[in-house]
Amino acid sequence: MTQLTVSGQTTLNIPERDISKQIVAALKYSNWMCIKNFQTFGSYKGLSDFTIIRDGEIIFLEIKRKTGKQSEFQKTFERDLIEHGGRYRIARSLDDIEDLTIGYIKF
Repeated sequence: MTQLTVSGQTTLNIPERDISKQIVAALKYSNWMCIKNFQTFGSYKGLSDFTIIRDGEIIFLEIKRKTGKQSEFQKTFERDLIEHGGRYRIARSLDDIEDLTIGYIKF
């Protein structure tokens, strides 16, 4: 389990999968298209958990628990993506996506 934080305040201890569901729900409510990425044969190693899209903006989103760390493959994916002009984010709580929901949700 990890702790959910909203506006810097620890509110609940909930499983990481539930934080992921809350982050995706908030993004979808804010008109982001959320695509779950699955690591399969032939996938780019370290591929992010989600690809989110709104108004032509594309962000690769990795969801981690509060103390979770990126694997070396994830770090390589992030670096390669950024080198090619892509955007990459790590979200550990709703606070980490607050700027993506401004105008849609108030935390």
